[in-house]
Amino acid sequence: MSTPILHHYPPSLFSEKIRTLFGYLEIEWQSVIIPPIMPRPYLMPLSGGYRKTPIMQIGANVYCDTEIICRKLAGLADASSLYAPGFVAERVARWADTELFRTTVALNFRPEAMAAQMSQMSASDIEAFQKDRAELSDGAPRVSVDPSAAEADFLGLLENLETSLADAFLFGATPSIADFSLYHCLWFVAGNEANAPLLEPWPKVCEYLARLR
Repeated sequence: MSTPILHHYPPSLFSEKIRTLFGYLEIEWQSVIIPPIMPRPYLMPLSGGYRKTPIMQIGANVYCDTEIICRKLAGLADASSLYAPGFVAERVARWADTELFRTTVALNFRPEAMAAQMSQMSASDIEAFQKDRAELSDGAPRVSVDPSAAEADFLGLLENLETSLADAFLFGATPSIADFSLYHCLWFVAGNEANAPLLEPWPKVCEYLARLR
């Protein structure tokens, strides 16, 4: 079998989900770093125009969705335990990849988080990034959760998670697909210096994040 190739960029949170899964499943992989914004002249012909990140390539096959990528990797590693908790774990994974993802993105649109994120970028980079994301959303609001409400929603989640973590992972001693979906959202929050303090009051959550990392 050809070695999987992941087309990604370091701050991409869905890429982090796949990178972590590669590590857990002990799958050797190759890395192609792509620009965080368009144009991507070498990648677009390969993906058929699909512009979200990451994209995984195995030989002549290209996988353009992280849910599909995860299932493929579980199959390659013969790791059916990843989906062993069944319906509940898959529903939690889907919730984290959609609802929780939107909340964490909204957290990054709070003024203090935006300032922290943009402080490392030049004015031209900021302009190009905003233009690229506007094109990606195709006229839809960049965030579907009010940034002012996102913090309260997220803190409520952290409180529930802190009291629910009775074992190493959500459903026992070994991680499931739900853990990897929850992890990359928490990782995204921890990566912004203005948002990271939101995690500090919750020691079990911090241990859980470190365990998956």
